[in-house]
Amino acid sequence: MTDQVTAGTQNQDQIGSPGASPESLGWRAGLPDPLKTDETFKQYKTVGDFAKAHVETAKKATELEGRMANAIFKPGENATPEEKAAFHKALGVPDKPADYEFPKGEGVEHDEKMLTWARDIFHKAGLNKDQAGQISQAWDELSKNIVSDLKGAEDTALKEVETKLKEEWKADYDKNFELSTRAFKKFAGAELSEFKAHPTLVKAFYEVGKAMGEDFSPAGLHSGVSPPQVGMKYDMPTFA
Repeated sequence: MTDQVTAGTQNQDQIGSPGASPESLGWRAGLPDPLKTDETFKQYKTVGDFAKAHVETAKKATELEGRMANAIFKPGENATPEEKAAFHKALGVPDKPADYEFPKGEGVEHDEKMLTWARDIFHKAGLNKDQAGQISQAWDELSKNIVSDLKGAEDTALKEVETKLKEEWKADYDKNFELSTRAFKKFAGAELSEFKAHPTLVKAFYEVGKAMGEDFSPAGLHSGVSPPQVGMKYDMPTFA
């Protein structure tokens, strides 16, 4: 009886589980006892299935190792200043704000104060050089569009001034506007057209010109004053 019990115990040790047989374990019967009934291996019907899965897992592990080798890990809340600095450097953040470069596009002028402000903000935000450059280019493009839109609006407004004055002054428009321009230039030292003048302003300086005794046309017509010297050049302002 004792011999039978001993033999039964040996069989159980070989199989790895009470009541299990080599036939039920299949290929797992050849594994060490602790692994015979391990849940990890039960999903594989044959040793070939297990080997194939192992090869695929090994490939994925190798790929993951390659990716991890180039990975940049964000420092935790308790990271040291050195760890944070190393992280920013790995991302391409320059060592100091002055290292940012902002190339100027065609027709663009940069304000030095604006550049200093941008460099400080970008560095505090942890932007790398490429990100900062993209923002700079986008800002330059936006600025150009704004200037273009403003010029278009000013040109439209100036055209409206011209239209209103032509309707009011009719054939005397050129003569009257030239007189306004000369009076404005005498007092302001600039061309009236440069200020995109309002009709009221143009007419006001026309009255000033008349009061100064300058009421004559570019063609030489005059009233109450000597004609202009021969060869005097008149710069007639034009509306673009």
